[in-house]
Parts: sequence; structure tokens; C-alpha cells
Amino acid sequence: FFRFNNMSYDELKPRYEACGQGHVFEFWDELSDEDKSVLLSQAAQVPIEQVGSVFESSMKDFEAANDDTQEHDVAPLEDQFICSTHSPQERDEWRSEGLRLVSANKVGVVVLAGGQGTRLGSPLPKGMLNLGLPSNKEIFKLMAERILKVQQLAEAEHGSKGKIQWYVMTSEATHDVIVDFFKKGEFLGLQADDVHFFKQGFLPALTNDGKIILQSKGSMSIAPDGNGGIYRALKVHGILDRMLESGIQYIQAFNVDNILIKVADPVFFGFCSKRNADCAAKTIAKSGPDEKVGVFGTKDGKKGVIEYSEIGEGRANARTEAGQLVFNHANIAIYTYSVKFLKDLVDNHLDSLPYHIAKKDIPSVGGTKVPGVKLEAFIFDVFQ
Repeated sequence: FFRFNNMSYDELKPRYEACGQGHVFEFWDELSDEDKSVLLSQAAQVPIEQVGSVFESSMKDFEAANDDTQEHDVAPLEDQFICSTHSPQERDEWRSEGLRLVSANKVGVVVLAGGQGTRLGSPLPKGMLNLGLPSNKEIFKLMAERILKVQQLAEAEHGSKGKIQWYVMTSEATHDVIVDFFKKGEFLGLQADDVHFFKQGFLPALTNDGKIILQSKGSMSIAPDGNGGIYRALKVHGILDRMLESGIQYIQAFNVDNILIKVADPVFFGFCSKRNADCAAKTIAKSGPDEKVGVFGTKDGKKGVIEYSEIGEGRANARTEAGQLVFNHANIAIYTYSVKFLKDLVDNHLDSLPYHIAKKDIPSVGGTKVPGVKLEAFIFDVFQ
């Protein structure tokens, strides 16, 4: 939903006016040169001709999802899409295959690291937080050491150490400080060439009738485009093309604030390789029927993640003959993809992925807040 382009005021203003968004430049004559540069940079990255249609389709989806009179067909995933049991021999085979891929330089990991630690009481990006462990290591450092360990395990089993490529998705607010952290830390023990940084995109906040909200006279109110922005960002920044050029076959993606993550999990990679799975997700059993977590299932015939509120109390409490919850496969945001799958997605299906509405009071010019919406993409919508 964004792109980079150096465009002038004379090029951008007519486009915005034609789309009914000319008010973005209402205060142009009052701006300093620096503020003009900021506004032009923002405006050039928004494909303004698509804003209206994306807003309209997202609002329709939002209204349908919140229509209490509309009954949705919700069901658990069929058994063929779930692998909940396996033999020790199968697991060993998957692990060996995963380590073989590592030793052959065929895998990478993507950490979604654009968020700040505000809710944890820190202005730092989450990956830079020291959580008070005995080691005093930051989250990024813990992840780097796990990457190094998997490379060592691959060398021990297959005779070639291999290199795991690490892709760090930052945001406009966190990019520079994260890059500086890695540089000062000598890339946390990894080779600089094996660590790659790219920015998540952003979207402008809109009023309830689809008008872009100005946060100040010289800037739009913008927000990151959700964790589903990973797909467009991989394309826009050329990351996916570089993966293909370097021969990477699988990548694992996860959130930065999961400190228990098995980074570059060879069993997960090996499972996908042996099963020829283009896309897979890890799940855990819900702690109970009242746990407010999304679960994998089908909704109106589409596979994906169903929010807790969409299941309903009756279905949330339903159990199988074995006593397990029927809707039991909780989404923990750990995914593996084949790179060829991602390439097909971004080349042929990217614009079909939905954006979701979040109703907010948005800061605007003059320090007031106006009712509006923020749009965000969800990473799991790709499963549809």
C-alpha cells in the first residue's frame, strides 16, 4: 500500500485533488522548507488513487463483521490441515532435513520488530529491551545467539556450517535506532552481510467518511500498516527478490516480543520441506474455553484465524469425544513460508489481501482529536 518516489508538489497536489484529498496541502504556503519536505515524502509514498477503494471495501468488511444479525459459518480446521501427532522418528527426520537446509544456506528468518516498548515502560524498540534476565541480554541478542547455535548444529550434523539470513523488519519510528544498535554491537556476533533491515510501510489515518487526517499542518496522521504489511514490504524493498537470488527456499517469521521463540527451528523447516508445505503455522492448545486468543479454523468457507469474539460462547465451550476443545488451535504468530509461495503472493495476489478497520480518536491539526479509522493488514490473512 506504499511506495517510494521523489515527486514534487506540482505533481502530487493535482493527484490528491482528483481523489478528493486536496486538503492535505491546505496549509502549504505556511510551511517551512523542512515541513514541506516531510509532507511531500509522506504524500509520495501513499498511492492516493487506491485510498478510496481500500477504505470503502474495508468499511464494508468491518460493518459485516460487526453485524449482530448476520450469522457466520464458523468451523474448526479439518484434520488434513493439522499435524498434532508424530513419531520420534518423524521428528528426527524433520530436524535433520531442517539442519541440511541450514547447512546449504537455504533458510532465513524474519523478525517483526517495528514496535516500541511503550507498554513495557520503555521508549526503546522492543528488540533492544533488557528484560532483567540473569544474562542481561537484550531480546535481539538472545535471537542472534539462537541463530548461531542452529548454524553450529547444522555443521555438526552435515559438515557445513551454512549461514542463516536474518531479516529485521523495522518501522519509520524505530529503523535508525535499531540499525545503530546492531552496528554498535558488531551485529551481535553475526556477519554484517547476513543481517538485513527493511522498513514496514505506513497508512494514513482517515475520517469516518474517508478523508486523510492531518496531524499537523505539515504532516499526515500515519500509523504502521499492521503485521500483514510484511508481504508488501518484502516486495517493495526488494528483499524477496534477493532471497530468490541467493537461493533461499524457506523463511520463518515471528514477532520480536516472543522471547521463547525457537529461532530458525530446524524441525519446523524440515517439516515444511518433507511435507511440501508452502505455508505453515505453529499452534498451542488453548488454556481453556475463556482464553481470549484467536484460533485457526474456517469462517464462511475461508481458512484463517478466527477471533475469540467471533466463535461465541457455545462453540468456545464445545468439546470433542476425547474431551479437547473443538476450537483449540491457538494462533501464536509463528509461521514458515516457502519463498516461491511468497513470490507468487506478492506478484499475483497482494492486492486481494484485506485491510482491517480500527476505530480510533485520531490527533489532528490544532491538538484536537477527531473520530476516525486506522487501516491495518493481518499477517494471517494470507491463509485464506
